[in-house]
Amino acid sequence: MSNIQKTVLLVVIFSLGIFVGQNVSLPLSKSVPVVGEVLNTQTSRPDLSLFWKVWDLMNEKYFDKAKIDPKKMIDGAIAGMVSAIGDPYTVYLTPEQNENFNENISGKYSGVGIQLGYQDQRMVVIAPLDETPAQRAGVKPNDQILKIGDKNAAEITLPEAVTLIRGNAGTSIKLTLLSDGSEEPYEINLVREEIIVKTVSLKSLPENTAYVKITQFGDNTRSEWAKIVDEIKNAGYNKVILDLRNNPGGRFDTAIRIVSEFVGSGLAAKQEWYDGRKQDYPVLPGGRLTKTPLIVLVNKGSASASEIFAGSMKDNNRAKVIGEKTFGKGTVQEVEEFDNKGGVHITSSRWLTPNGTWINDNKGLTPDIEITLPAPKEGEGIISDLTKDLYIIKALEVF
Repeated sequence: MSNIQKTVLLVVIFSLGIFVGQNVSLPLSKSVPVVGEVLNTQTSRPDLSLFWKVWDLMNEKYFDKAKIDPKKMIDGAIAGMVSAIGDPYTVYLTPEQNENFNENISGKYSGVGIQLGYQDQRMVVIAPLDETPAQRAGVKPNDQILKIGDKNAAEITLPEAVTLIRGNAGTSIKLTLLSDGSEEPYEINLVREEIIVKTVSLKSLPENTAYVKITQFGDNTRSEWAKIVDEIKNAGYNKVILDLRNNPGGRFDTAIRIVSEFVGSGLAAKQEWYDGRKQDYPVLPGGRLTKTPLIVLVNKGSASASEIFAGSMKDNNRAKVIGEKTFGKGTVQEVEEFDNKGGVHITSSRWLTPNGTWINDNKGLTPDIEITLPAPKEGEGIISDLTKDLYIIKALEVF
């Protein structure tokens, strides 16, 4: 296990792949151990004699020898061990699945643009990405995934789901989904395409207001964000609406950096680790928009790093948060990559808002001003005219 890469994850999202935050390196105001016993990993290794008995039995007596694939059997055994914990975000990725994971760090992949997670043990859509096959087909946050092709989603893991949904551009995949509040499932055939994700965009709104949309906190988000802030300052915008709707999260350090753009002092977030350590993350110096009025938009597709940002704005009394209750994803996964190119994603900590609130497992962030949108009509698409967007209308009223 010589080639171990440790990485911090804020959300595991699939079918565009897994989105990862890497190598967080932030100044800490304190690291305080708490009372608790940590398992000694060097002791109490179980007796694996039964495993080898079954292994030998399969190799000796299984009828179709062509199906005996030692590599797949080992991958399956490891995946089963990890999944036995019952945490959908703690997973073993085969080399193929891990390759998909690493591709998505760059924000370029072939797929349909659906990001998946779990709620109440159901595989659900966290969010469709903008301008992707999934969004154009009307897939919505919280739609439950029932089937991927002919595979029952309840019987497969998230890594298996990504393998099924991803594929070459131009090929298609059939999904069976159930919308929130509906009793009738619906089926869609989505044609995969190459998707290049630009994570930050800027548009102008009335009253000299900058509308900034962040689709996810990716590897390129910090550099994209810096350019957008330059544009905001150079154009003389005096208010900002930051849209985190359908943003499933991403890099922890990027979220902290953007929090620090708006908050001049205090805490951005907290973290509690498996070994009892507690860490406070102060805001970083150099924020350029600390005096600019801000409103944050969220919905049930806003998760993880999005919730870190919105929670920090609320706890620091820096901005009003408008929209729906968020997804609720407050655990952090660490990644270890192995010589076989596979990897384990293990829940190693949880993050909290500056006031110590843990936002997780259907306990999403409640906005300051809640907006419930009517269900879209048949065939109704995404609102392209921002001035008709009810969230934005409310935000402009609140300023």
